Amino acid sequence: MKKQQNASVSSLGEIRKILEFYKNATKEALLSNRNDFYRVDRRDASGYFGIMPKWKQKIGEYLFQIRNLKQKVVHIDICGRACGRSLGADKSYCFSLLTSDFSKRLLPNSKILIDGDLFNPVDFSGFLKIIKKGRVAPAFVSFMPMAGLQSYGFSNGRDKVFPNYEKITYHVLAKRLKSIVQVLRPGGYVLLERPFQCVGLGDFLLGIPQEKSEFALLVKAFARKIKCSVEIHSDIGGPYFLLRKWLK
Repeated sequence: MKKQQNASVSSLGEIRKILEFYKNATKEALLSNRNDFYRVDRRDASGYFGIMPKWKQKIGEYLFQIRNLKQKVVHIDICGRACGRSLGADKSYCFSLLTSDFSKRLLPNSKILIDGDLFNPVDFSGFLKIIKKGRVAPAFVSFMPMAGLQSYGFSNGRDKVFPNYEKITYHVLAKRLKSIVQVLRPGGYVLLERPFQCVGLGDFLLGIPQEKSEFALLVKAFARKIKCSVEIHSDIGGPYFLLRKWLK
């Protein structure tokens, strides 16, 4: 029992240190991004489908079906500021670290930007409350966080300083994904990418196909837990995932 208690205390201590690291990484990211620029930010959500035209068509047709029912279509962009109008969305709620007041003044009415830190539960809960107040369940979510999470990656030996850093980080991201799926319309879609560039490097060097990589298997198992089907697209920068919430 003592060993288990010590392990538990040690784990809690590591979690606190990792959460503190998240806060510091956020501060550094804000200080280094005074020009309001994100490396692979997208203005249009259709840009996420550059190498996945079949998925773009599938999403477009699905959103068109909802519009044919005379219902509003809501899109969510996580860690990005993309507008979903070209895909058929009436409104896009975009959750990203920080957007300048000047950029916000140039926004169309169909695009709502909410500043926040993905690793801060208060920020993310506030974002979800804003969506719920709109009284329209989102039909499509683009959860493509790699561009916005570079400051939180596993480089520079962070996983050696914090042995469970990768595991805890995935746990936080999984909680965010689960929360998004809970507000998603039944039958709605989530476009998902691996969160960090280093993910899957070991499997790639071993010649393991992307759809059979450790990360892909992890996503498939988690998708079942949150009641979603999943398709996988293997390509440069992949794997990419298209989750669909079960109708029941």
